[in-house]
Amino acid sequence: MLIGGGASTQFKLGQYIHFPNTTRLDCWSADVGIKPTMGAPHQHLLNTILQEFDPWANHMGEREIIGSDAQVIDCTKLIPELIS
Repeated sequence: MLIGGGASTQFKLGQYIHFPNTTRLDCWSADVGIKPTMGAPHQHLLNTILQEFDPWANHMGEREIIGSDAQVIDCTKLIPELIS
């Protein structure tokens, strides 16, 4: 959940964004244990928030991770639905 607002924010508030579990990565879920897929990496949200405060920063945390199918998962993306 992202809560905020004010005149200076660039975030589009008041919406629900769903990320389907299509990313092939073994990940932990409290209700089922290890599962084979997940939604978008949380770094996408962190990068989007980071850009609000520092437009010159290009990533937070890992730049990429390797999925369970050996595909590279880009962690430097933003969530365009959050930016006005």
